[in-house]
Amino acid sequence: MRSKFSRSLWLLTTAFLVACSGMKPTVFVNKQYNFNFLEKVAVVPFENLSTDQGAGARITHIFLTELLAAESFDVAEPGEVSKATQKYIGSGGSALTRDQITEIGKTLGVQAIILGSVNETSGSRAGGSATTEVTIDAR
Repeated sequence: MRSKFSRSLWLLTTAFLVACSGMKPTVFVNKQYNFNFLEKVAVVPFENLSTDQGAGARITHIFLTELLAAESFDVAEPGEVSKATQKYIGSGGSALTRDQITEIGKTLGVQAIILGSVNETSGSRAGGSATTEVTIDAR
């Protein structure tokens, strides 16, 4: 039986990727991890590895919106997350260490931190409609 977190993460990822591209997403959830104790999570702003300026912030906002819509658990305020991660993440989006993640989690009072990156974005226009494909890695 899947926990509420794994179901929510799967639904969130599926809804987000289907809405963006129409392609089936690849989803992996560690079956040995017990997600039942998660009550509150934090989403660190996604790193932008694509050529689309501002994609990290836009995709983070969409991801947060979908996560809140799933109503599986509380989500830490984005401003509080930015404040807690500010001393660790430079303007280049440096990777967080395990100790830094643990400290941020304690500071925010969350049981999980979701990190991610926007790997690629591409758009196309066919006739009167435009589509955008986004490749993200959320962990």
